[in-house]
Amino acid sequence: MFIAYILLLSIAYTSLSILCITRWRQQRDANHDTQDLPHVSIIIIARNESEHIAQCLQSISNNDYPREKFEIILVNDHSQDNTVAVARKLNISNLRILELTENDAAAFHGAYKKAGQHLAIQYAKYDVILQTDGDCICPPGWIRRMSAEMFLHDLATGVIALYGRPSKLTRWQVLDNILTMMGTMVGINSNYWFSANAANMVYKRSLYQEFVKGDRLPRSSGDDIFLIDYAVRNRHPVSFVKDSEAMVKTSVELSLSKLIIQRKRWASKTTDYRWNGLKLLAGFNFIYQLTLVVLLVLGVFFSSSFWPGFVILLIIKFAMDHLLLRNSVPFFNDEVSFVESIFYSLGHVVYIIYFGLSGIFFPGYSWKGRNVR
Repeated sequence: MFIAYILLLSIAYTSLSILCITRWRQQRDANHDTQDLPHVSIIIIARNESEHIAQCLQSISNNDYPREKFEIILVNDHSQDNTVAVARKLNISNLRILELTENDAAAFHGAYKKAGQHLAIQYAKYDVILQTDGDCICPPGWIRRMSAEMFLHDLATGVIALYGRPSKLTRWQVLDNILTMMGTMVGINSNYWFSANAANMVYKRSLYQEFVKGDRLPRSSGDDIFLIDYAVRNRHPVSFVKDSEAMVKTSVELSLSKLIIQRKRWASKTTDYRWNGLKLLAGFNFIYQLTLVVLLVLGVFFSSSFWPGFVILLIIKFAMDHLLLRNSVPFFNDEVSFVESIFYSLGHVVYIIYFGLSGIFFPGYSWKGRNVR
């Protein structure tokens, strides 16, 4: 029974890795040049982003898209710094700034970002909603490329790249994000599992209005993943944009404590996933990493008979993670060594177990000076 269990995990992890590599390599940079440019409302919900908001807004304003065909709506979520003042000094003609109130948030169970999204869409002039975060930098072709998806789909999410000063923490986050992007693309374009990130997401106003009528989950975040979850369950066409021209860049978390809070926020949404594919993927990943740790403990403290199973699963993880990274990093103009892959893999084991348990059993956390669940 034990041997069969190890064999099953090994085959599943290897098969899943090969699937991701194959689908990633098959998916080429898309080319959706079109002369028919839709009007676009770009929304940003920002809280305490004075350090980043200028470069974010300027990057959007500098897009190669007719200025009369897009607007930028910045929702200020009770910022305690000078985010709004910095934004106003830019004198961007098609920028509007809205203030989120406590009454707005109360309608969404205190989920401020969701309330900010709703407020922005209420005031949006156009039916195509393109969303990003206040700490992101958007490339010149971002609006054109992402909005083009709305001719065939009701929602699309795109590639996100991380940057930051060189450190081991930065490197781990960069590699983890690359594999997250790979997994997201493979899941969506294979119709196996679905995820999204509001830092780079476009959707139709009609989809959001349909969603918000009956899916106001009492979560502080999830304006992205629960929207795509709803879209898929209700047969709305969705896509992932694997295109360097639509790749949004955002900064890594600069400290371990901030990274822990960020990932705990992400993990806290796991129990509310409704699409079974994503639940199965997260569950399998957790079981594999947990098995590694359990076998290590059993081998050290109880019996050497557990060592072969541990070694087999560890070797497979090292090998498959390295292949996954080797095949995905070139798209991000990066490269990875086998030593870096091992470094990532070991960190990934700790990450999955810790945040899997804390997100389920201890979902509370503090985010930007606000205690939330």
